[in-house]
Amino acid sequence: MPTRSWPRPTSLPAVPRTQRFLLTSLLSVVAWAQHAGPDIMGHTQLPLYPTPVAPDTVRARSLPEAFPRGCWHGRVRSYTMGSVNEGSYPDYYASGLGAGARFKTASFYGLQVRIGGFFWANLASNDLVTPDSLASAVSRNKVGLFDVTNPTRRRLTGRAEELFLCYRWRHSILTLSRQLLTTPLLNPQDGRLSPNYAEGLWLEINEVPRTTVSAGWLTGLAVRSTIEWTSVAGSVGFYPTGVTESGQRAQYAGNLRSCGLGFAGVSRQLSPRTMAQA
Repeated sequence: MPTRSWPRPTSLPAVPRTQRFLLTSLLSVVAWAQHAGPDIMGHTQLPLYPTPVAPDTVRARSLPEAFPRGCWHGRVRSYTMGSVNEGSYPDYYASGLGAGARFKTASFYGLQVRIGGFFWANLASNDLVTPDSLASAVSRNKVGLFDVTNPTRRRLTGRAEELFLCYRWRHSILTLSRQLLTTPLLNPQDGRLSPNYAEGLWLEINEVPRTTVSAGWLTGLAVRSTIEWTSVAGSVGFYPTGVTESGQRAQYAGNLRSCGLGFAGVSRQLSPRTMAQA
């Protein structure tokens, strides 16, 4: 299958550093069943799972038949990065390996169920917990390869990713529960072992040629480089969030309240190279 190149991750240390060496490797191996269908939601830069050329033609005549006629997808991903810094600043390296699987039932009167998960492990890394004495910080990019909530974790870990029911009518799709979303505001940020996932209700209407109307309400998120699902409010603060007007570090984590996150938008393909979104 064709491959696409990944952008190299960049490092944002606490103080200026000169990066002399950066090595990044990403291996994505996918396997799919004979009757594979198109992905429900938008795609990342490198699709997590394969996108078949032809639409899914497998149809179940009864609900019990939908599961035996379903299909499996699998993926294996390896990611290695390292940095060599000038002077007395410490050097960092990290290497991780992950594997996941996803099952999709056959279509039963437009209804489909999809479930999937992903596991990963820290194969090798130096100390990602103790801040160095000069910068008073650790390498954020290396920590983010595994679990930012527990950098000491080295054993096999993972999380449930997709678990949803969708209904397809003509060219439109309604999806309920945990899913992968790609929108101008919320996207997978798929630059590590596992991307962001969202939980909620999502609708895509594609009945007008070259036009897509999207709307949704999200109640939970699985943040990249974490192993737990959390609320929308609880998802803010895992990563550096800037400073306040007085110059103090913003303390969003654990201090926000929200009922959810709403989306509404429309996109129009004006030409092969031009798209308008609102």
